[in-house]
Amino acid sequence: MHKVLKVLEKNQPIVLKRIKEINKRTIANGKVQDFGSLVVVTFRVPKDEKERVRNVVKKAPCIRLCKRVYAFYQRQSRFDPENKLIDAQRLAVLIKKHGGEVKLLPKIVVLNESSVQRLLDDTKRKVEKEVFDMRQRCLRLYYKCVNNEYKQRQVSESLRKIKRQFQWLRRKTTYYKKWIRLDLSRDLMTAYRAFNKVRQTVIRINLET
Repeated sequence: MHKVLKVLEKNQPIVLKRIKEINKRTIANGKVQDFGSLVVVTFRVPKDEKERVRNVVKKAPCIRLCKRVYAFYQRQSRFDPENKLIDAQRLAVLIKKHGGEVKLLPKIVVLNESSVQRLLDDTKRKVEKEVFDMRQRCLRLYYKCVNNEYKQRQVSESLRKIKRQFQWLRRKTTYYKKWIRLDLSRDLMTAYRAFNKVRQTVIRINLET
């Protein structure tokens, strides 16, 4: 048993427990110590639908526990009253729509405070990567514009996709700030500046031609 516990400690397991009641999140000194009750979504999807489902998950304000296992706040409507984001139920419906198998496990809590912090750090890195990827897309599009390597229709479509991505990202980061006190406004602003730079460049080029 001692050896087993040592192995588990080294691999930093996330210990979850199912409870009867619904717990609120716990915040002390402006820092989240407990996520509160979660709905855990675990699923499998056909190989040719993985990318489609992955794109849906990107729109959801969830926390990744491990591969194809995500956690949502049980009271998501508290921070998303207009239901603009993907919640656990909507994700389950979409997964089934694309031929996947899904299970929902409500009233789950994370037992270890160190696990909470690790999940917070992982979520922050995940969103930062999304912002970085968006900035890279903007940069590639910008250079295509200034080097006259684009067609107007293609650029317009690319800008629409990036704009939709930014809108989902903004909604999601707003939710994270309310729920788990994760402030990513600076990162989001860098993404907006990159998008706006491309948009202004396209407008200028269209006026000149």
